Amino acid sequence: LFHHIAVVTHEFLQKSAAISNFMQSPTIPTLIALAHHTQQPIQHITAHADELLFVTDAQTMHQAQSIQQARIINNLITHQVHFHAPHSAMIDTNVTVGISTRISYGVHLTHGTSIGNHCIIEPFSIISNSTLGDNVHIKSHSVVHNSTINAHAI
Repeated sequence: LFHHIAVVTHEFLQKSAAISNFMQSPTIPTLIALAHHTQQPIQHITAHADELLFVTDAQTMHQAQSIQQARIINNLITHQVHFHAPHSAMIDTNVTVGISTRISYGVHLTHGTSIGNHCIIEPFSIISNSTLGDNVHIKSHSVVHNSTINAHAI
């Protein structure tokens, strides 16, 4: 069983409530109509019923984030990225990692980072909005932000 889902931003929902001061639990058609009327972007996706999680509090938000992280990491493992401790890595959805790259404990890859093939990222490093060429070695506890590191760098 598949469901069609309309996705709007949290900011839109907050503004909608402030602008129209509408009821406690607005209906989905009301929100979609308001989004169209105010020219807000709406993304439409299709999802299997087993993959839907209704997020209403911090606990279910944490569950959703954990599911998303597991999917990202499993996808990378499928594409020959190696993890020392997959459960300890944090990787954003808009990150790319090349084949045979090794990611160690507690690594955090964020904000559009692109990592080449055969790289080594040592423990507790943070790489944000950066590009690493092939065969780059990032030492432990490094912070790389808004940078480009050419191939074969240590």
